Amino acid sequence: MSGVERFEEYERKLRGIPYMVVGVLRREISGATVSVRGAGKVDDSRIKASGSVYIDRTLNIREINVAGRLEASEDLIAESITIAGSLDIAGYIECGRLSIAGSCKAKGIEIKNWGKVSGRLIVGEDIGGGKLEVAGLLKTPKSVKLRELRLAGKLDVGGTVECNYIELKLSSDSHADSIRAREILVEKSKKREVRVQLFGINLIDISRRVARKRVKPVLKVHKVIADHIEIYDTILEGELRGGNIVIGKEAVIKGNVYYTKNIVVDERATIFGEVKRIETR
Repeated sequence: MSGVERFEEYERKLRGIPYMVVGVLRREISGATVSVRGAGKVDDSRIKASGSVYIDRTLNIREINVAGRLEASEDLIAESITIAGSLDIAGYIECGRLSIAGSCKAKGIEIKNWGKVSGRLIVGEDIGGGKLEVAGLLKTPKSVKLRELRLAGKLDVGGTVECNYIELKLSSDSHADSIRAREILVEKSKKREVRVQLFGINLIDISRRVARKRVKPVLKVHKVIADHIEIYDTILEGELRGGNIVIGKEAVIKGNVYYTKNIVVDERATIFGEVKRIETR
């Protein structure tokens, strides 16, 4: 069963749940109607539910905790959002803390403190904020600008990824227009098991793909620019520019490499391009 088929099966089962549990709860909060099909409790500061939740307008609330599906027609603003299932927001998400096990779709996301997604994070516009960890897929046609990004899985970004620190442990081919940071680590994912399971369905199963395919992941990017860059066991199609660069074991660079301070190249690495020391501007 493909990843898409797993999510479709999960969504079908999830839609059936509300009609088998407690009932329907509706509550008005600051002009927005919160509808819960299932079991839940809603007050002015908190939504806690199991089943399906729908919010018809922009909502600003302290805490959201949903096991199942949460859908909103406009923006969602909260101090803390925790979802085991799927989060589908037509507008923007603005939160202090974000925790998703499953899938998250939104027009845009601003995470003030930290976020953790195990599954799929698909955003129509920019992703911004503090620290973000993703085990699975991070996708946006726009840009990512964070304090820190740690990804184990696949990166699919149409614009620039810009952070202080970036860690990419890739399990499949990835791309971005450009990547900029103070420090960057790129390597092939070594994890044997990365799974998200709900209702008996393996929504994300990166581990089997990694174990079955021993080929190197490919990172396509126009430029990678950082003070310190390390890359291992990955094919990078693009240009590297940095202060200190380490091209480690089994790395393949299909592009030019420019450094201002120091470079270390492992004897098992391959570079198809110019390697040149340049002056700091």
